[in-house]
Amino acid sequence: MIATQQVGDALDREAKKRLVDYGNDLLDKLEELRHGLLMGAIPKDKLIAMAQMVRSRRDHIPDPHLAELLNDIELRVEVELAKLSARILKARAAIERTEARFRARRARRIRVVKIPSLR
Repeated sequence: MIATQQVGDALDREAKKRLVDYGNDLLDKLEELRHGLLMGAIPKDKLIAMAQMVRSRRDHIPDPHLAELLNDIELRVEVELAKLSARILKARAAIERTEARFRARRARRIRVVKIPSLR
């Protein structure tokens, strides 16, 4: 019975260690997110990785308050991804408009030159 308790305690310590490591990783990601927000640019791959990290462990969290906090983090990440996608679409549209104007100006500059016949 004592051996069973010791094994259970070791498993509890290991589970707590994994949760602490996960929490520290998550705090590091949140710090990166905060820094990116302050700088005005967050790499899309970091946002996607963070959302996946939160999703992958959320179901294994026994504490309902922590689970709610993870839901809030995931929501924030998804909002930032949506904003980033909107900015990317807006930038692409602006690039396409600029390219169309450039092609139009270029077409106006090209003139057809008639070569006189030698007859």
